[in-house]
Amino acid sequence: MPGSQLHRRILIGCTFLAAYVALDYVSYVKPYRGLGVTPWNPPPGLSLALVFLRGAFYAPFVLAAPALADFFVRGTPRGLLQPVLAALATGAPYLVAGLVLQRLSFFDPRLRSVRDTITLIAVGAASVAISAMLFVSGLLAVHAIERSRWHRLHALGAPAASIRASVGDEMRCERR
Repeated sequence: MPGSQLHRRILIGCTFLAAYVALDYVSYVKPYRGLGVTPWNPPPGLSLALVFLRGAFYAPFVLAAPALADFFVRGTPRGLLQPVLAALATGAPYLVAGLVLQRLSFFDPRLRSVRDTITLIAVGAASVAISAMLFVSGLLAVHAIERSRWHRLHALGAPAASIRASVGDEMRCERR
């Protein structure tokens, strides 16, 4: 890969990081019970679009973006494990979704057919559900939320919060 092309790709990755953090900042409104789950979450859609349109080279940027956004928008959490798990839970499913869409030869990102729209919705919904479940499981794993307190937060516990988290992400995916 020639040097100028590599520089251009790194510049695109850095621009993506800045846009991700900015979108996270403007969309961080009314977080659910202090968990960082918001009704609208457009940054993951940006991740999916970058990987779909530009490829796997941007995987490190996509995986680092949620951690940077958490640091700049919500401040530094205690410990290192929680932000790393949260970043992986938020970034990895959308990275995989973008790569899956790239490999589907019939998928047209211009959404010219119902099939293309349904494909985007299905891949987006799957990545949203996986991300939400990983995020909530990560919070429980690092004891960011005590299990006894968790069930008092919501009658259905982790599945309900996962569904609530997925709604904001799904709204983001469909607006892409």
